Amino acid sequence: MTLHKNIMGLFDKLFNKKTSDPPKSFEELTINEPETNFDKLVEQARISGNSTDLEILYKSFLNLEQWVFIISKNYDIEDAKPFIGVFEEQPWLYVFTDSFKADYYAKLFGNFHSKDGNTLVLKMTRTGSLNMAKELSKLGVYGIRINEGENGWFCTIEGLFEIINHYQIDIN
Repeated sequence: MTLHKNIMGLFDKLFNKKTSDPPKSFEELTINEPETNFDKLVEQARISGNSTDLEILYKSFLNLEQWVFIISKNYDIEDAKPFIGVFEEQPWLYVFTDSFKADYYAKLFGNFHSKDGNTLVLKMTRTGSLNMAKELSKLGVYGIRINEGENGWFCTIEGLFEIINHYQIDIN
């Protein structure tokens, strides 16, 4: 219970202001989202096992201007916090490359829809997302699960920063 309390305290610090009104439609939410086909990048990296393909996958992910997080329906949209799920007894931050991936996951696993059936998502800048992930790691969150599902991938939060350093990715 202490981990949960610490994470909620961090979220309260990170999200100390109310969010703006939610978009009117899913179409409005998905305007200006990336066109990178992450499914193909993941598939290529899995098939080849080549470090170059992994580099392309991570650089593409880390070049996104915004990351998308799903929000449990148990939160008020004005007090939204990214979803942290437990997988194999470890807390993970669930991150999506676009709202379509987040919506697909939400429909599969539920508990992420508003009363009118819309998926609750929160978009954050890459820098803000990485800062949040670093702080969550200090509180015991193990890693990030990106586009969780058939073509998803994951890494520890510590590993993500090692990848950034190894490939010398500019995250500012």
